[in-house]
Amino acid sequence: PYEKIAFSFVFPGALFSTLGFIIGSFSYSRYISGKISYYNSIYGNLTSMFVFVIWIYIMSFIFLTGAEVNFIASKRPKK
Repeated sequence: PYEKIAFSFVFPGALFSTLGFIIGSFSYSRYISGKISYYNSIYGNLTSMFVFVIWIYIMSFIFLTGAEVNFIASKRPKK
């Protein structure tokens, strides 16, 4: 956090996370739109909370995977 980092070190993870957020959110919304009536009959008013918590879990997994991509990209030998 306190040191300057080159843009080339953070770009692969940022690109992965951005595309992951877009694709993951779209895929999850498509999945939930087909199952929402089923979940609503089971959980009732708490359905939106469960759907939101699972979405946050998926997005945090994608974010941490993007950080791992940055770590792996920074450890590869320079050309």
